[in-house]
Amino acid sequence: MWGVNDFDEAAVIPYPLDLVRLATSVRLAPGVAFSNYDAASAIAAGYRKGLDQPRPTLLDENAWMLPFVACPDEDREEFWGEVRKYPAAIPPDEVKSALRSSLPTDAVVERFASRRKVER
Repeated sequence: MWGVNDFDEAAVIPYPLDLVRLATSVRLAPGVAFSNYDAASAIAAGYRKGLDQPRPTLLDENAWMLPFVACPDEDREEFWGEVRKYPAAIPPDEVKSALRSSLPTDAVVERFASRRKVER
């Protein structure tokens, strides 16, 4: 339901559409007890906080989200195995610089890789 797995990888779209898509995913998720208003308010508040203090966040670092994002260790190992196989990429210097400047100061870039998702 939540993840970078569809149009946000394939199209350049205005950022509000990602927020609407996330709110829609919350609304369509089975067993979610949030009202539309509460879900949209939480998403907007989180977005504003992210603008004030930008940093990457892994979904499974947030305990309240674990029931929604938990996966078996085998799935996690398969995912990272796929990531390790991504072919190396050599982006232009201005792209490298932009990517590095967007990371937290203590982050380390291990490598640049490219990926084209193939539907199974």
